[in-house]
Amino acid sequence: MAGLTAARKLQQFGFDVTVLEGRDRTGGRIWTRDDLGFPLDHGAAWIYGYSQENPIARIAHQLGLEVAATDFSNSTTYDFDGSLVSDPEVLESFVNFDTLSGQAETIVSGWKQDGPWGGALRKAYRRFGWDLSPRQLRLLLLAIANTVELTP
Repeated sequence: MAGLTAARKLQQFGFDVTVLEGRDRTGGRIWTRDDLGFPLDHGAAWIYGYSQENPIARIAHQLGLEVAATDFSNSTTYDFDGSLVSDPEVLESFVNFDTLSGQAETIVSGWKQDGPWGGALRKAYRRFGWDLSPRQLRLLLLAIANTVELTP
């Protein structure tokens, strides 16, 4: 959507624009598959910060799409091998993420210019000597991927 929006803006300013797709399908992160017999979103499944100020939320509202707040207190998490992740493990992963985020903010505050938040998280993870099991690391990465806002 960002690429198409940028292309549209450039066209509005009089530029000739050609949009190239980098994959063998259109849609970027917005990708719904139905080869299992039902629609399954593989990306862009959430509208973060759902409000009428969010242009995607306005479109969803105009189309009459059903939206619901995510209830993270009523969810089930599985590890990559199909094993159930306990509620205390999920909580620990989000506590770890909060701690890591605080450490990353310390790193970002020392930068002379803005940099990628993901880079700050990686630096914080290495700098502060985290000692996580492979499962704890996967769950930390899951917490990062499911966090509403990844900006400092």
